[in-house]
Amino acid sequence: MRDGFGDRPGIAADYHQFGIVAQLRGRLDEAEDWSAKALAIEKELGDRPGMARAYHRLGMVAQLRGRLDEAQDWYTRSLAIGEELGDRATTAAACVTSSAWSRKSGGG
Repeated sequence: MRDGFGDRPGIAADYHQFGIVAQLRGRLDEAEDWSAKALAIEKELGDRPGMARAYHRLGMVAQLRGRLDEAQDWYTRSLAIGEELGDRATTAAACVTSSAWSRKSGGG
């Protein structure tokens, strides 16, 4: 990890990856913690694409926990940034995940 070198964007990227690995291992508390740490740095840096990724990851963790209203909030935040930036990949990921959430919760 790059913590000792002051590479804030790199540290945020590392935290994001740690969150993904924790989620894949089923360690949702850890996944949420790592993603929240990444989000804090990305907000500090004004890294909007990074914030969208973190919001999406936090939405996935909330969804896996069955906290569907919270998940939708995170996905909505990710989608808003993706649309604002014209980032089709982020927008598509947020739409697909939000659509799956809606079907599971009986919304569509």
